[in-house]
Amino acid sequence: MSELTNPIEQHQTPYDTGDRMEPRPWITHQVVEQLRAGRVPLNAEALDHFGRVDFDDDEGTTIVTIYVERTLIGYMVHIDHLGDPTMLGVTIHQD
Repeated sequence: MSELTNPIEQHQTPYDTGDRMEPRPWITHQVVEQLRAGRVPLNAEALDHFGRVDFDDDEGTTIVTIYVERTLIGYMVHIDHLGDPTMLGVTIHQD
């Protein structure tokens, strides 16, 4: 959490303070409904966008794009980091 402000007193979310990146799905629920209703064509590019989520910093810059695909042996998490590769750490939690 940012040490400069108290987000609870300032009515700020972790997105506002920059403590968490804000998720922005490539395909929204509204687009899914339009696809299902046939109002928007489903093509290869649209299929590739499903499940991809950009995470933006508090300035609106995309830091990473993440998506998960099923494989023959389980799942593969893809992380497309758009910044300095030395500035990305990954933690995997297993319960």
